[in-house]
Amino acid sequence: MLGTLALESGRERLTGAALRHRPLAILALVAASELHGMSRDTVLAYLWPESDRTHAHNCLRQALFVIRRDLGHELFLPGASTLRLDPGVLAADRWDFERALARRSYREAVDAYQGPFLDGFHVAELAEFERWAERERDQLAHRYRSALQALVAEAEGGGDRVGVVEWWRRLAEFDPLSSRIALGLMRALVESGDRAEALRCAAIHERVLREELEIQPDTAERVFVERMRRPDPSTGTGSARRLT
Repeated sequence: MLGTLALESGRERLTGAALRHRPLAILALVAASELHGMSRDTVLAYLWPESDRTHAHNCLRQALFVIRRDLGHELFLPGASTLRLDPGVLAADRWDFERALARRSYREAVDAYQGPFLDGFHVAELAEFERWAERERDQLAHRYRSALQALVAEAEGGGDRVGVVEWWRRLAEFDPLSSRIALGLMRALVESGDRAEALRCAAIHERVLREELEIQPDTAERVFVERMRRPDPSTGTGSARRLT
């Protein structure tokens, strides 16, 4: 679910009627509530909002039958009113991500996050489902960003300059418009002795802001970049490696 929504067996991506948009949407909805599952009525409200109750229930039963038939497994635990996926049959990258966060295993969490939640997945004319997916996407992205920030703090606390640069760079890739993050990456690069790369990152960030938002970097970033560009009287090159 993190990245493109798909169902896989081993390394093989599965196909067929069970992997059409509405059956996949059912799996995504239910998997998002791993422990408690989701009531059938809630699933109906998201996926068949315009249908009468009888027709909607029939559509859901048919979709569940198609999933079971095409995949050759019963993915759902027994229950008349609530749908819950069987963790003995199905695993989900979102579950891996959230469990790693719960253990504060931030490296494992960011490795599990392969992209935005249900990235590029849409079901036509289901506005409430789209709003739900957007809320989940924003929440998970925020938690991913927090995990990266925690890794920066861990690396800084351990004196791991290579790690500090790596995690600031991952943050910059995640949010290329943030001047605060760009400045953090530049400072980490200068601390590691790579002023040239810090200047290159500054130029890239300035170009992205200009092209995407038609704005300039904030004052703190501009001041830092100007200090990097000043000659160091003792060497005739750039300013001192440690800049604050």
